[in-house]
Amino acid sequence: MFCAAVLALKHSLTQRASDAKPWVMLPPFLLQLGVSAVLIALMIAVAAVARISRPTGALDDAAVRRLLADDYPDVEADAVWISTDGRAGLAAAGDLAMVVFQLGDGYVTRDLPWRDLQHARRTGRGIRISFSGPGGGLAHLIWPGTAAWPPERQ
Repeated sequence: MFCAAVLALKHSLTQRASDAKPWVMLPPFLLQLGVSAVLIALMIAVAAVARISRPTGALDDAAVRRLLADDYPDVEADAVWISTDGRAGLAAAGDLAMVVFQLGDGYVTRDLPWRDLQHARRTGRGIRISFSGPGGGLAHLIWPGTAAWPPERQ
């Protein structure tokens, strides 16, 4: 488009004002403008559809164990606790606490030493466990206010 504008300017500078034909550049300009508008609308539509997340089901014991087995094949969970809303889970595996929580439209797993669970922040609705490092994330377990934290291991 820039080249066409430069050529049109050069042409208009070399011609007399009475010989200039501004309508000559109009059809290609309109065609390029129309194609650009259609492509921009298409990119906006793709971005809008890409933001629609797929629904994820609630977690249960089997789902937590399956997700942990996928990410930690050498570790087997001794006990599993599920958040009351079904969006997070906690598993004990030796000295590790394995946390499964929803991030975006899927579930992720993180681990931390079991003793670090006592430093998790209790909120009005439950427990917040913040993970640092490159994986990061913030797990929010809806935990009954009367239930002991961290949970008792059998």
